[in-house]
Amino acid sequence: MDELKAIVQQTLEAKGVLGKIRAELRSSVFSAIQEEQADSKGESEALRDLKRSAEGKLALDLVRDFLTSLGLDYTAAVLVPEASLPSAAPRREDIASALKLEVGPKKAPLLVRLLEDGGPRKPVSNEGAGQRTETAPS
Repeated sequence: MDELKAIVQQTLEAKGVLGKIRAELRSSVFSAIQEEQADSKGESEALRDLKRSAEGKLALDLVRDFLTSLGLDYTAAVLVPEASLPSAAPRREDIASALKLEVGPKKAPLLVRLLEDGGPRKPVSNEGAGQRTETAPS
């Protein structure tokens, strides 16, 4: 029986099933804890400061796009409530436009596209990823 258990475990790990189940379980546990602590804890000061700037909001959008582009849905599901992000993600095209990136035919994460294109451009927001515009550097 132990041998069968070991074979099943190896097979599931090789196929990535166990990793996905573990990630889903962590996500569910974290969500349950987050719901319990939501009223008493709130956001960290560092996160609040980050979300006040257009660059910070865009950085969070890039991280979310990175996770979802790679199929890390459970990790993204933890990020959204922990960072108090809206449940609806901004459109990739809007994020790419704010960064002056071409989305292109391949679905590479925008963070990777940004690095391939030589680094960040200075974005500024008018509230919401779909309405970000660029201003002159300060």
